[in-house]
Amino acid sequence: MKKLLEIMNWFYQKINTFKKSRFVKDIIRLQSGSIISRLISVASAIIIARVLGATEYGLYSLIFGFVSMATTFMGVEGGSVVLVLLPQAFAKKDRQEVNNIISYFIKVNLLTALIVGLIIVILAPFISDWLYGNYAIGSLARIIIVGTILSSFSEALTLCLQAIRKIKYFVIIDTLNNFLAVIVPLALVFKFGLIGIVWGNFFNNFLFFIIAIIIYGLWTKRNPILPKYHEIFSGVFKVKIKKYFTFGFSMLVDKKIVAFSSSLPLMILGMFVPPAVVGYFKIAQKYVGLIGVLTKPIASLLMVQLPKSLVDGAYVFKKNFEKVSFYTPILSLPFIAVAVIFAKLLVTVFYGTQYLPVVPLIYWLAPVPIITGFGIGLGAAFRVLNNVKTSIITNSLVIILGLPIMYYLIKFYGVNGAIAVSLLKAIIPTAILLFYIRSYLTKMVKKENSL
Repeated sequence: MKKLLEIMNWFYQKINTFKKSRFVKDIIRLQSGSIISRLISVASAIIIARVLGATEYGLYSLIFGFVSMATTFMGVEGGSVVLVLLPQAFAKKDRQEVNNIISYFIKVNLLTALIVGLIIVILAPFISDWLYGNYAIGSLARIIIVGTILSSFSEALTLCLQAIRKIKYFVIIDTLNNFLAVIVPLALVFKFGLIGIVWGNFFNNFLFFIIAIIIYGLWTKRNPILPKYHEIFSGVFKVKIKKYFTFGFSMLVDKKIVAFSSSLPLMILGMFVPPAVVGYFKIAQKYVGLIGVLTKPIASLLMVQLPKSLVDGAYVFKKNFEKVSFYTPILSLPFIAVAVIFAKLLVTVFYGTQYLPVVPLIYWLAPVPIITGFGIGLGAAFRVLNNVKTSIITNSLVIILGLPIMYYLIKFYGVNGAIAVSLLKAIIPTAILLFYIRSYLTKMVKKENSL
């Protein structure tokens, strides 16, 4: 009995310790916002799937898959530069550096929109006609791409709030954005169908662009370190891109490679199967991806937390990284199990019997979020250790060497081949990079202990 009381007291103390941790509090806030946003997104996806039907939903998936692929080539990794460097500038109360970082972010997005974005908008219909024999996919996609360009400027506000750890405000604004992203397209889909969703997506990005401008202007009155609009406008012309671009280039390449790789199975699948099958695969991906509601906030905070761990020493960094890598997939297991058990019921109730072919795909794709959960801290770790090139090389080789295999599997085995590709893409790079980072950190700890 005494031993049991000691164990219970130990758990109670641990819970109190966790409750006082700012990191834990921020995770809870982020997860709360993420859960609300994900529920809104799921409800929207269900309504859209029911309104459009299997075939049109497949076209919808191809349009947004095309946008995802196209926007991979847009933008410079200004976001990571903001998240890594802005907290340091705020801590030092270096107002000029804060202005330089925000001005850099705006400048690179503006240049990208005028150069790469314009080219993609012009060529989109011709590329989709070449890939799928469907000119309309690219025509509709370019409307969304223009909206995506606008959203990249709105992102400056949320990045600032995230970087300076104003998580409560970040969650509120991000949730508002996600809510509008659902409500505006839904307001048009019932009357205009697929075209209504496309224009609704554009109108939402335009609306939030205006909202972000207003909110940032109000926020500068509360926080004197944030630069005013006239300072940012002036800074856009003065800031030197090279200073920050060199720092963010490797992160840019790594992020774009991962995004490109994620888009490949769906895009290749669209070349060989009917649109309805593409829609089934997309729904299955979204269904198993719901576990991201738990892991995404952890990944976001690790970008801020791991640099602090490294200051405390290599051993602390390694210990924190290993804890997150181990517990994230373990915590996700019960949720995946429940999702798999109730998959048939949920798909039938929410999507309808016409989408029952999605259920077997869910069963096969279920291991993907568990596997990737082991690598939840890899991106942040490589960035903090300034060793992103290893991630770039690994992911590039996986695409280059694996592309013929992906093409072969999907061409001859259809959606089953796409599932195999998704599993292989999760297992191979995660395993290689985990093995590498563990060896790298072990050497760092040994070197630290020898000093």
